[in-house]
Amino acid sequence: MQKIIAVAYARFSSDKQQESSITVQLSEIKRFCASHNIELIHEYVDEAQTGTNSNRKSFQQMVKDAPLKQFKFIIVHRMDRWARNVDDSRYYKKYFAKYGIKIISALEEFDETPEGEFFELMSMGMAELYSKKLARECVAGKIANAKECKIHGGLPLLGYKVQGKHYVIDENEAKAVKLIFELTLQGMGYVQIRNYLNSHGYVRSDGRIYSAHFYDILRNRKYIGEYIYNKSYGKDLNGTKKRCDTVLYNKDLSAKLIVEYKAPHIEITQTVFDQITRYNMVLKVDYLIVSNGLNHYCCHIDYNTKTYLFLPEIPHYSEL
Repeated sequence: MQKIIAVAYARFSSDKQQESSITVQLSEIKRFCASHNIELIHEYVDEAQTGTNSNRKSFQQMVKDAPLKQFKFIIVHRMDRWARNVDDSRYYKKYFAKYGIKIISALEEFDETPEGEFFELMSMGMAELYSKKLARECVAGKIANAKECKIHGGLPLLGYKVQGKHYVIDENEAKAVKLIFELTLQGMGYVQIRNYLNSHGYVRSDGRIYSAHFYDILRNRKYIGEYIYNKSYGKDLNGTKKRCDTVLYNKDLSAKLIVEYKAPHIEITQTVFDQITRYNMVLKVDYLIVSNGLNHYCCHIDYNTKTYLFLPEIPHYSEL
């Protein structure tokens, strides 16, 4: 009997799953193929990739390979490895079907009857619900941690170390941080400050010497005791991740107001403001503030007319 030609698709998310789950998925897929006379010719694997969107490197490569008609089946561990978005799942199933390719779950049995299609759709709906619930709980947890000034991850600030998810002062680096601010006030440039620190024996706690990257340190408001959660707001626009500087949220965690900062030497002209406003209209916030540190402008955006109205002053939160 001639073997059926297929490929495997495996994925693990960044939501506390481990790379070892790929091994488990592929092992089950291979076991399924062996018992069904299916020959695997390739393995498409996406690591630390969410299933809520289809913009995954290996997944998209599989999409590009489909017209070559080199395989008849795509075998997945479970359908939630294929996608956690019902619309994406149905769209790509139809796409692959155009080339005579079917998607099969190694651990789930969904036949091609109306009942089988219904149960598969219900399974995908449950996976999407789980993903959205997980995302909501993750955001809520981050906000709760932010209220207690806990760390969400990443490297600590220069001059600090992390103990029990809180910043504590690193006495060794703190001396250098104070000196960076003092030397800046004296008029020294970044390179001069770096040379001064390194020539006077200052080193970081991990033994590294100092580089001249002090711009972000001098602008970071944590050094004056302010802790701002989610200062940068990200959104995908035309496949590109766009970020905002400061975001004010509604109680339902939707963005209400965003602030864009420009350097003091950049004049906020009508052209500059129009450009920023056109971009931020896509984000669907009601209010926009633009500041260069010297001049501040606030406007209310009308999406029906695609216009904005300048306000005489920045409104209080209760007035938004």
